[in-house]
Amino acid sequence: MYSAYYRDKTTSIASTQYIGIVNNMPQLEIDLEYITNLENCNDADKLQREVTKFLKHNSSFVVAKTAQLAITKRIQNVGDHLISAYNRFKINPIKRDPGCKAKLAIVQALTEFHAISETIFIHATYCTQMEPVWGGRVDTAGTLRCAGAAGLMSINYPDVINELARLLCDPERETRAGAAKLIASTGEPTAEPLLRMRILSEESDEEVLPEIFSSIIIISTTTGLEFVSSYLNDQNNPNRANAAALALGQSKNPKAFDYLLTQFERELDHEYRETLLYAMSMLRIDKANNFLADLIRDENTTTATQAIKALSIFYYDPSIKDLVINAAANRDDLQDVLKEDFL
Repeated sequence: MYSAYYRDKTTSIASTQYIGIVNNMPQLEIDLEYITNLENCNDADKLQREVTKFLKHNSSFVVAKTAQLAITKRIQNVGDHLISAYNRFKINPIKRDPGCKAKLAIVQALTEFHAISETIFIHATYCTQMEPVWGGRVDTAGTLRCAGAAGLMSINYPDVINELARLLCDPERETRAGAAKLIASTGEPTAEPLLRMRILSEESDEEVLPEIFSSIIIISTTTGLEFVSSYLNDQNNPNRANAAALALGQSKNPKAFDYLLTQFERELDHEYRETLLYAMSMLRIDKANNFLADLIRDENTTTATQAIKALSIFYYDPSIKDLVINAAANRDDLQDVLKEDFL
């Protein structure tokens, strides 16, 4: 099918070089499709052979997909081939492995199988790959650095907390956020000061802050809630206040409601009040849901609308839908928003 199509398309093209490029494209597509179809294969010997073969492929896309297949089908006896492939893509990486796709998938596979690949994992945690983009260059290895740290954790690397501390200060936001998640996954209360220090050192990224706050709560619930709630009234940094509110909501901890309620009752900023209501809704507890229903029933149109919007993130839940509809039953001013979000 592919060969006939491209033969027809290229017969009138004068450039031999272009014909070669076009003719090479279908084979890559065929290989990728073949690997995808292997997900339905249950022949262990065949899977072993094919994974081994395709890990030697020159295309980073094919190797990345093969490494992912190894994870999906639990093909564990390919550690040496994964390591060999990683080492190949370390050479001239911008050309051979754009976006670090192959290296990332390989590290994830080695981690999944708890392979003793300390050298690979350490390389990954320090890897940077500055690729050209419009107007400059961008580091595409941020996620790979976190994957390397996860690999070190999987083999109980003794110095992993220091590597995570370094990544928590990484220039790339996805690396800092990923490091925070990994620190939380250690479950070590002794790691909490690292996360607090990052907040105290004026972390300001609105995507990183929620991850750090959430990780603090995961590691130490009681002291973590107190620490995070202390930023609800951070008037100098609205991003940090919003992140603290959302982290409290994501915690699903009933104790977080009182902190959110206290801030809501004294808060004047319209947008932040809405964030606090969303955070209450995220708790998924009766106390918070009933408070929001009371706002819908008794408060002014603006506040009642915000409460409906907050609960609408769970529009699919019949109990929430009934709660909102009953609360707004006698409110003509809320019927339009009610129809928009729940009816």
